[in-house]
Amino acid sequence: SENAQAPAASGSRVHAVGKGINAKDDSTPSSAREAKVSASPRGRGRAIANNSSNNGDSNSDERKPPALRLTPGNISSGASAPSARAAASDTPRVPFGLPRTKAPGTSEAASDALQRPAASPEGSAGQSTDMAPESDADACDAPTLPSLGRHRTFSRCQLDEDRLDDLEYEMSCNEDDAGAQAAICRALLVDNKAEVALVVHSAAPGAVVRAMQRHRGSAGLQRDACRLFERLANSDSCETRLMECGVGEQVVEALRAHRSDKAVVRAALGALWNLTLAIPHKARFMQLEVGKDILDMLAAFKDHAELAGAGLGALSNLANCKGHDAALNELQAPRVVLQTMRALPDDAEVQREGSRCLGTLGFSPGSKVPLIKLGACQALADVLDNFSSSPRVCVEACRALGTLSSIGDEDLDSGLFAGVPQVCAALESRASVKGLSSPLAREACKALMQMAKARALRPGIMSTCLDVIMQTLRLGAHPQVDLFAVTAIHNLALDTANVVSLLRREAHEYVMKALTHHPRDPVVCVAVLETLACLCRGGERAASAALAKIGAADQIRRVLPNFACNAPITAVADLVLAELSAVNS
Repeated sequence: SENAQAPAASGSRVHAVGKGINAKDDSTPSSAREAKVSASPRGRGRAIANNSSNNGDSNSDERKPPALRLTPGNISSGASAPSARAAASDTPRVPFGLPRTKAPGTSEAASDALQRPAASPEGSAGQSTDMAPESDADACDAPTLPSLGRHRTFSRCQLDEDRLDDLEYEMSCNEDDAGAQAAICRALLVDNKAEVALVVHSAAPGAVVRAMQRHRGSAGLQRDACRLFERLANSDSCETRLMECGVGEQVVEALRAHRSDKAVVRAALGALWNLTLAIPHKARFMQLEVGKDILDMLAAFKDHAELAGAGLGALSNLANCKGHDAALNELQAPRVVLQTMRALPDDAEVQREGSRCLGTLGFSPGSKVPLIKLGACQALADVLDNFSSSPRVCVEACRALGTLSSIGDEDLDSGLFAGVPQVCAALESRASVKGLSSPLAREACKALMQMAKARALRPGIMSTCLDVIMQTLRLGAHPQVDLFAVTAIHNLALDTANVVSLLRREAHEYVMKALTHHPRDPVVCVAVLETLACLCRGGERAASAALAKIGAADQIRRVLPNFACNAPITAVADLVLAELSAVNS
């Protein structure tokens, strides 16, 4: 670019699109810069605009470029930038070649038709001041790919620095035209990582926020702007930059101002879904009390699948922070979440985000019992039954069940708790060397480990899940899965009535297999030694004799040199070896 002359070491960005159209590079003298810009074909319109803004002459208004009349059809046509900039020359032209006067040999009706902008694929024909609300089907037409709380949508156009520079210029020249602003928002819809970063770190987000503030009553502009922010907030850095531009507050305002417009609500909830990941941003949205707005929208549009999925995703992001889950529980969030899941039982996205939301709302100790009494466990068990072929859904359901099961024995009612057989089936479905390395296997095994802490659930786990746990240890596919499996047996052995049954079913042999598979993993080694010590305490001489029979002492001595400097491992190993030595003697 001809304007990028300052070296990178001076702190200026080469061709910084983040500067406004009238921004100046301090490293270049004013006269040289103006001459350089005016000399370039693309900079002719900008030079006139800069001269008119900086000249104190009373006739400076005559030098300003005429306002560009942009429409949805103009923007979506992908016309090049010089045609728009040429409107500032001595012979004004209508941007993108649209005639402003009657063409020779045409009738008045034909001339009027030529002057009307082309119809946009997403807007009404001839509409320039605002965009007509779309149908319910078109309002949520962008497919999503949720991942760890943030989702992404597909791209519609290609963007480079020159095109972005032109769009910023066009937006500044059409501030009073809501339809043109909405069309530019659609033109900025990109999904490539580099293009997203280019847009986010430019002046475009701030310009879109100002357009939303100027046209608060334009549902079409609010919808397209929220869709744009949903697309751009695809990383932590982009999310932070957008929040610094005031995007969060403006999205919440759009949600509240157009709460009856399904398309605007869907777009705003999608933007909130991606803007509520960073902890500082969660706190900011909780200060804005947006949780109540999300719950109201879920209750009002519980039959709309994509809207419900976006709302549940934003709600689970907000709840995933200390103190926020308790505040949302006071707003009856669990009841609304369960109602939404029951209203859309066949939608995988709703069930996935609903399960994740129940898990985050159950973090607080005081929220687990109310959730179980509301039937959250049964709802999660139904999710595992209905979506057994969808690992992404089952992962969240298993994680939520594990969270709800980690509760004091005195508060847990085994009659209300459901899901143990379903979690066991999910783990069994991944009972292969490759399958046990999957996230579903880890979450299912972790859930069984957490369930085994509750004394009320141990009989059910002993009868239905012990064989699957031992099969998992036999394969030894993943150290984290083996850690959870060994800890599950340890939790079962805390009940001395289960120790004899565990020894009879040779659970101790499978525990030793974990030490054989992962001899250098300190966490697995500690879990194995703790489990062996627990079996020795509960089974007394019978457990020690069973361990001595399989040569457990020799295996422990072989791995101890790997942890010579690890005091906790050495201490537990000495305790187990002392028990085994007493039996041998």
